[in-house]
Amino acid sequence: MTRPAITIDSTDVSATPEVRGQLRQVCLFFIAIVIFGTVVMLLYSPARQPEGGDSAGYDYIAQCILRGQLPYRDVIDIKAPGSMYLSAVAMAVGRLAGVSDVLSVRLFQSLLVGLLCGLILLIARFYFRNTQLGLIAAVAPLIAMKFAEWMVVGTQPKLPMIIFGVLTLLFIAVNRPWLAGASAMLACLCWQPGLMFLGVAVLIFSNYLRRWKDGAALKVVSGAAIPLLVVLGYFYARGALGDLWAWTITFNYSVFRPETQRTPLRALHHMWTVISRVYGADTYIWLTAAVGLVVYIGTRVYTRMKRGGDDLPFKDALAIPPLIYFAFCILNMQGGPDLIPFIPFVAILASWALVGSIRFCCDRLFARRSAGFKLDQVMCGMVLSALMIIALGRGIGYHVPAGFTLQDQEKQMSVLSEVLSGNDKVYVHGSVELLVLLKRPNVNPYTFLNQGIDRFESARRGIDLTALVDAIEAERPRLVALSGLKTVASQELLEKWVDEHYDKFDRYTPSDVYIRKPGL
Repeated sequence: MTRPAITIDSTDVSATPEVRGQLRQVCLFFIAIVIFGTVVMLLYSPARQPEGGDSAGYDYIAQCILRGQLPYRDVIDIKAPGSMYLSAVAMAVGRLAGVSDVLSVRLFQSLLVGLLCGLILLIARFYFRNTQLGLIAAVAPLIAMKFAEWMVVGTQPKLPMIIFGVLTLLFIAVNRPWLAGASAMLACLCWQPGLMFLGVAVLIFSNYLRRWKDGAALKVVSGAAIPLLVVLGYFYARGALGDLWAWTITFNYSVFRPETQRTPLRALHHMWTVISRVYGADTYIWLTAAVGLVVYIGTRVYTRMKRGGDDLPFKDALAIPPLIYFAFCILNMQGGPDLIPFIPFVAILASWALVGSIRFCCDRLFARRSAGFKLDQVMCGMVLSALMIIALGRGIGYHVPAGFTLQDQEKQMSVLSEVLSGNDKVYVHGSVELLVLLKRPNVNPYTFLNQGIDRFESARRGIDLTALVDAIEAERPRLVALSGLKTVASQELLEKWVDEHYDKFDRYTPSDVYIRKPGL
């Protein structure tokens, strides 16, 4: 079996001016798609979206990094650190330009969406040799309003993870094993399931573990080792390698997965419920992609069986990641943003199925191939135009609900700022947006203690839950905000502590905020 190699219409890329012209055209389309995707995201008002949820937690960690603090030691999270450091860089650049931390990250996220759409175009072009199919696939993710909302409200680790993952597939297609390995590890360092792309790269370059002599698979491993060693070395030098391992590896497999795991049938039902709720009438795209995946796998198996080999073995790489990630979601899927890693594959496979169906119908309707081919182009152009109009129309028509904007939150922050001096401390559990907008550190690393975090930390440090709460009281925070305590083992201890030492701060209405009682 030959090694993966880039081909365009069965012609070597360096052979003719015509092929070079095709590549220039693809590059121009790539730039146009990146710009279009970014513009569509900007239509969803990133400057007005409220701060909150998981994104606020990652934005806060990025601020902590800029304060010189370290993830996992000074602020707890269970995802790999890549996206948090990327957001920290975006904030640092934004501060130089006089842009707020929140808006800097959101503009960066919008640009990343444009980049993802551009990479989807390249993948579809190199895997299917069809630029029009690539354009349709690149625009398809932009029609989903929920997807846009997830992207423009703050740091989203799954976005850079899937960008590096898709980039890995591109490096596989152009026969760059070292770069494929490095990109795959960067995906994993943004979110741990990104490790599946490293497995895919090893499988493809080793011909499913049957070929090692050419050294391609070893180049994949060596490429992956560099970013991994850099990250491990950095945390080791900062004295936090044990914290990194404990929260990103040990906690996830020993506590988080058992706490959140469902039975396979319940997991399937949950997944379908989330897809239906998020995509609504657009759910047909997922159904089309599912059909496309089955047919695509069938064509790959048929190609291998018929020829006894394959001149384009890299094309298998497109089918493996969605299957692996589907298995992961059966084990552990939480909510809508967990669909993000599926989105490039859904867009590409649904577009492949659609374009293939159009071509098949045209071939049957017209005896002459040339006439059918022209109609193919017209119909695909109509599909692309419709998707672009839908994406732009939904973005233009979108508005953030009145009374629930970032500006409304900032007005509320002024109420809190009035009662805080420069030396006053705050403790926040759940409502991390307060820390982001106030630009203040938490009194301890525990902005969230749910899903077994408090029990894991107490066992890890050899103390009981009461000691965790006592440590907060020892800091005597001026303000305390408590929310999201439903799955916190130390909920009663926290609530009792607040009742004894704090009064409800009624001037701040969006969440449960308490001010320290006089004399305590």
